[in-house]
Amino acid sequence: MRSMHLALALGVLWLAAACGAGTAAAVSGGGGGGGGNSPASIAGFRVLDANDSHRCRVEFALRDPNGDPATVEFLYHVPGQSEQRITRILPVVGAPSPPTNPATLPSSANGVEYAFQWDFAGEASLPHDGGFVEGASVFARVGNAGELLPGANVHSGIGNDAPVVLDASAPKAAEVAGITAVPFTVADTSGDAISIRVEYDVVGDAPDSGWRVARPAGIA
Repeated sequence: MRSMHLALALGVLWLAAACGAGTAAAVSGGGGGGGGNSPASIAGFRVLDANDSHRCRVEFALRDPNGDPATVEFLYHVPGQSEQRITRILPVVGAPSPPTNPATLPSSANGVEYAFQWDFAGEASLPHDGGFVEGASVFARVGNAGELLPGANVHSGIGNDAPVVLDASAPKAAEVAGITAVPFTVADTSGDAISIRVEYDVVGDAPDSGWRVARPAGIA
């Protein structure tokens, strides 16, 4: 009688539907114009691909009724810590990006659109392996004392952990014929869809055939 060992392998399937989603928001500040001018504001501020493992995309539009330049600053917040200035800003193709943070940028009455890549895995207070941080968020403000505006994010944090298979077990019977159930639990902090591959090894076979992919018969 031969015994069998069981293994499960899994890989992440990135959900395109999660990318590019988010709601728009706007905040006013004191960075535009002077005297009796209306203040500049940020609109359409959102964080995309926040469930990536190293980088996300930040988009916003800078508005000012008089088209005056305005100073914008971006910060991130990790639960239990104070807000910190974002330092890892990278340009994107197809849209102007802030060259520094903070940066004084052109505006218009209808809004000048900007975007940049945030290499969050390079920030001092976030995991350098890009691991998921529950509740981490991105903020922006216009001017030195403007109101902090959170970027719209469809996820509850930033980063991504590898999925984990829990409680996987081989059939309890010493010998199995036909279809058998393989119970297991899978968890992922970002709630990504995943793919599962079940493998088995016949112990004691000669010559050793190694691990083989099990043929699926459905999911219960």
